[in-house]
Amino acid sequence: MAKKTRAVSKASKKVSKTSPKVSKAASKKVSVKITKKARVLIPKLDKPKPLSKKFLGSSVVQDLLVELAGEKALKVIGELTEPMTDDALAESSKMKVSEVRAVMNKLHSARVATYLRTRSDDGWYTYTWSVQEDRIKEAIEARKPQDEEKKAGSSEYYSCPNCAPTTKKKLSFDTAVETGFRCPECSEMLEFVE
Repeated sequence: MAKKTRAVSKASKKVSKTSPKVSKAASKKVSVKITKKARVLIPKLDKPKPLSKKFLGSSVVQDLLVELAGEKALKVIGELTEPMTDDALAESSKMKVSEVRAVMNKLHSARVATYLRTRSDDGWYTYTWSVQEDRIKEAIEARKPQDEEKKAGSSEYYSCPNCAPTTKKKLSFDTAVETGFRCPECSEMLEFVE
């Protein structure tokens, strides 16, 4: 046991000599794992905040989750108030474990969900899943430019031949459909703008 302690202290001295000075706050966020081949810095994971019901109730968040992992994602994420194993998630959401794993793996591949893998004494791996608000917000921000490009690229515009010379107002296809392809101001038939 004493040999391991000395090896760790010698290695940590080597790490501190070779690495730049790090503040005390930053050094608490990194642990040193020493193997025979190399020293590896592993970031310590902060405990994630539970997702608020208000945040999950947002239509933008719900749309993102459905787009990424389907309708079942809403049910699974609604139950994920704290880090939970996939078995506990399946039990609380009343779904099959395979369905929960499929949803969580889709969210993980989209970088919305994270997991911690632990190995039991029997040799089985247990995955503890968590979802963080900041990751969902990042995914929403990353999708905004794509959504704007889709809207701009696929939109057709219509204008009123009477009102357009003065107002120069164009109506999108959706708005034109809602108004029955009639001008909302003068009720004249709208024309397609190329």
